[in-house]
Amino acid sequence: GYDKKRAAALWLEATERQEKIDRRQKSSNQPGMRIYTEVLSKLHPDPEALQLVAPPAGSDPSLQLAWMGAAPDVGSQIRMLTADASFCEKLNSRQRAEFFSLWGSKGDAASLEEFLRANPGWDEDAWGARTKARIAAGDYAGAVGILQKHFSIRLDLPKSTDGSAQGLEAEYAALAAARNDVAARRILDEAGRSGGERGATAHRLLAGIAAQNGDWALAYKEMIDYLRASGQNPAPIL
Repeated sequence: GYDKKRAAALWLEATERQEKIDRRQKSSNQPGMRIYTEVLSKLHPDPEALQLVAPPAGSDPSLQLAWMGAAPDVGSQIRMLTADASFCEKLNSRQRAEFFSLWGSKGDAASLEEFLRANPGWDEDAWGARTKARIAAGDYAGAVGILQKHFSIRLDLPKSTDGSAQGLEAEYAALAAARNDVAARRILDEAGRSGGERGATAHRLLAGIAAQNGDWALAYKEMIDYLRASGQNPAPIL
């Protein structure tokens, strides 16, 4: 009969052998990675079979990340990998972000935060995972704080006495100072639909208004719209 354990061992052995050849030949085609991806697709969604082909410590990070993407339970693998200094050192910025994203969505968000506190140098690549974890927990205020810090977004609202306010900010400030809240909101809504730099400013100001009112879910939505309108990339959290 079919021996699942034996078959998994053979697949993993073939992948590791090819991966060593790829490294030696500096192959950009990565046939080892293609073999492993095929293995994972054949075994998905069988958790027992997937566990049998989990890459051992010291494996190429690409294999580890591919397995984490396919496996339903990655807690034990995360603990092994974070204890392996060589794995952490091998990750580039993109791989770090992917690792944190998988950790945040499939692992334990609390352990991720604990790891980041102990390794502050990794924080820059973890903003996407941390934001997702906040949203999953319903903590929109926390998510807004992370985006505000990572993208240096100003949420303070301009005042009419602030001489630095220009363009849409100045228009909004004048209407707000006159307590014409309906008109102030209307120009922001219209500007938000117009796109471009003016549209981006509108979404940032709308996020500031929502935050001031304590509507953090709306503030988060407007911040995402601001990032899109200003040409910044919120993809890691979408």
